Amino acid sequence: MGKLFVISGNSGAGKTTIMRECMGNQKEIVSVTTRPPRENEIDGIDYYFLTQKQFEELYKNNDLAEYNEYEGHGYNYGVTKEELNEKLDAYNCYVIADYNGMQQFKELYEDCVTIFIYTSKEDAILNMISREDKLHQVEKRIGTYENELENKKCYDYAIRNDRGRMKKTLKDVESILVNLV
Repeated sequence: MGKLFVISGNSGAGKTTIMRECMGNQKEIVSVTTRPPRENEIDGIDYYFLTQKQFEELYKNNDLAEYNEYEGHGYNYGVTKEELNEKLDAYNCYVIADYNGMQQFKELYEDCVTIFIYTSKEDAILNMISREDKLHQVEKRIGTYENELENKKCYDYAIRNDRGRMKKTLKDVESILVNLV
């Protein structure tokens, strides 16, 4: 069984970009969501895009290892037990989750490693705009910035990802991954 790395952080911190660079797409546990895909997102790579009914069916059948509904956004997110177990059976893997998700994964896998990746509020806004998030979405996400940052003390590691310093951030994350595997 592989090692599970749970990655959290503020919106726009670069979590997915960093982890895909460090571990690749193949080792990413792909979440399900009821939100519509952003431009350039691919079903099965970025998320499994589901209807609300499909998500409710997974929940009802106890097929979700982790799940959450984002207040104000109205969308559900989660990770199926099947996806999680397939990836963990094959290799070390990672999942992007919020604080609540991290807690749910910790309950299932006490020895998972938790990493909080964060950036300044200004960098987060610039990153979200550069990935073409809609302005109202950026405003909603940045509204949770302070709350998200308060949670970083609950993680095994916290790494700051300053704009223009991706190589340093990648090095920091890779040193954690190498030392724990």
